[in-house]
Amino acid sequence: MADVSTALSSRQKAKLDEVADLMLEIYRTLGEMRILDPAGIEEGPHNLTHLLPISREHGLAPEVVYLYSHLPYIGPAAGVTDFLWGSTFADYRDADDISQGRDPFYASPEPDAGFEAEDGEYMRAWYTPLVNMGNHQSVWIYDARKHRIWSIDQEGWMSTDPALEGNNYGPDNVRNRNRFDQIPSRPAGEFLRDIVGWLRTLELVPGGGEHDGGNWDADAWRALYRSHGWPDHFDGDAFEVARARWSCGVDAHHDAEEPLRAVEKFVMWSRHGQGDIEKAKTAVMDLKDDDARWVGKIEVWKAEKKAARIQRELGKARDEADHLCPDGICQKAEDLPLWEAESCRSAAESAVPDEDGKKKEAATLQLAYEASLADAQRLRPNTTFQAATRRDPPGQDRTARDIEWNEKFIAEFEIELDELKAWGERVPTTATKAREAVRSEVEKYEEGLKSARERLERSRKWLAAHPGDSE
Repeated sequence: MADVSTALSSRQKAKLDEVADLMLEIYRTLGEMRILDPAGIEEGPHNLTHLLPISREHGLAPEVVYLYSHLPYIGPAAGVTDFLWGSTFADYRDADDISQGRDPFYASPEPDAGFEAEDGEYMRAWYTPLVNMGNHQSVWIYDARKHRIWSIDQEGWMSTDPALEGNNYGPDNVRNRNRFDQIPSRPAGEFLRDIVGWLRTLELVPGGGEHDGGNWDADAWRALYRSHGWPDHFDGDAFEVARARWSCGVDAHHDAEEPLRAVEKFVMWSRHGQGDIEKAKTAVMDLKDDDARWVGKIEVWKAEKKAARIQRELGKARDEADHLCPDGICQKAEDLPLWEAESCRSAAESAVPDEDGKKKEAATLQLAYEASLADAQRLRPNTTFQAATRRDPPGQDRTARDIEWNEKFIAEFEIELDELKAWGERVPTTATKAREAVRSEVEKYEEGLKSARERLERSRKWLAAHPGDSE
């Protein structure tokens, strides 16, 4: 990259090096916080000579090319994808990231339209993102000539920089709707140092991106950090176990309330089902052709059968909710460690230690399981999960439940199929479309029954081969 370096003054390079150094400090801070494994931080400089053709193709300024070779990057060993404020890590050793960096907000500007067109370009040659956009959230854009950074929310089209709160909008006097010059920015070093500071004071809690599985809560994580001595006396190992246990607890709470969600689901489906019946009946009344009226009657029959199935499932769901969640309480406070232990045990079994990047996760989950189990035995001595909750452990006996479900499905569908065939015999031979509709529906029922019988046979074989085991 000698040709790039010689094109820049020492002052220019010092500013670019400052950005690279501060990004490295941010990454190292995330490593200290146990957000990522420090082994995955790959420091610069990097030899990116092979990427010079694509840099030239996109017309990147020398400042940006130089910065790409000096930035630190996050490799697979880090074990994490999400960064901050919904963003993900950028890696300009990847040609795809370089290309996407020319349209970080996925605005799809008009090709060669220029910067003054209504839907024109918006990334100057000396601009670059420092992060990739996650699910419609923040992107940091660095101006390598003015040495400033914007942190911009893609949907709100405003600054997400806390230091600029209350000053998010500038004059909206640009024709190009993709441009962000009117959004406030500030000096790059100031912004990046603040990120480090906010992480250390926990004003900024990392996480909450689209890849975190939903188990993230800023206040809960902040409390965990503080209770484990962050930042000056941080017990990272104990924190990781506590965080894993907290995550297991979140999953367990979700599992515990499944009976209530099932009732809500079938109540909603029941309302829609009744509406579908009324629509089908109204449609039949408006039909004049006899064949079409028979086709409409078939639609009414289908809607009524579907509604009847939903009502049966709703009744079962209500019975189960009454049994497992009396008075709407699905999880007693004193039983939480039992729930956590079972959830951590199941998660530890899923994190296969032999897979790359899973050894530490599996070990941490095992420790979280043991800690939860110890609390459970202290709070509820000689009490099993099944005895306390009247449920099978999460993830267990799935095959037995699958067998039961398929058996009921087959029995109900066989009855409906017989009814459908008998009903179809009443359709006049002159109603050719209606008779074809009946035949088509019979085929769907038969195909559904075939699939259910195959699933049932597989489950029975598996259970016979694993007596006393579970999935």
